[in-house]
Amino acid sequence: MFASGYVDVIPLKPGQLETQRAYIHANPRNRLLRTNNPKALRPQRKTIDTFVTPNALRGYLIRENALPIDNALMWKALTTRLLIVNNHIVCDSYGYLQLLEHQLLPVVCHRKDKPSFAQHKQTCLNAAANGAIQVSARIAKGEQEIIDEAIAQGHPIILITDNGFPEIYHPSEARLQQCTKNRLLLVTPWAYQYRPANEEITVAQCKAMNCIAQAICQTNDNWWKK
Repeated sequence: MFASGYVDVIPLKPGQLETQRAYIHANPRNRLLRTNNPKALRPQRKTIDTFVTPNALRGYLIRENALPIDNALMWKALTTRLLIVNNHIVCDSYGYLQLLEHQLLPVVCHRKDKPSFAQHKQTCLNAAANGAIQVSARIAKGEQEIIDEAIAQGHPIILITDNGFPEIYHPSEARLQQCTKNRLLLVTPWAYQYRPANEEITVAQCKAMNCIAQAICQTNDNWWKK
């Protein structure tokens, strides 16, 4: 008999069978890792208080032109997924929680700053080399480039994820390795929701995660210009 939460997807697409074989092969080792690191390698619920209220987030999204002032349905769809405790948006986490004890700097790339991207990237990497932890949703192309280079250089990072963690959560092999080396903390302000592979996140969700990144860091996203 299978345990609850088992994966029963029939391989129909090219590569699916190989992926499932690799998953089964890695299962004993990954189970041992999770057993030896029960806090770091299991979802931890409501571990981070952002101190951002829903009203404050709504004001931010309106200023960022990501939320029409009078669109109550869009706002309701967003708030029903957010993790909220005592009128504060909170986050679940997975990985090395102690990264929060370091200096934290948000990595958020805006289109208007594209001409200065080289400076932005180098400033972020210099800060990472000096011990600061980069925090990002890694959505925009520039954010991906900065975060991926930070990872390549061996710097720890904090990623804001676009979905919540199910009870049985399996990150990618690369992310699992980063967590076991105390180089990664995954953070999410969202409750878990099944999403089809072709469903894209909204602009409002992207901007909300940028707001959360800045709140966790207690630093504005233009810090690199100073």
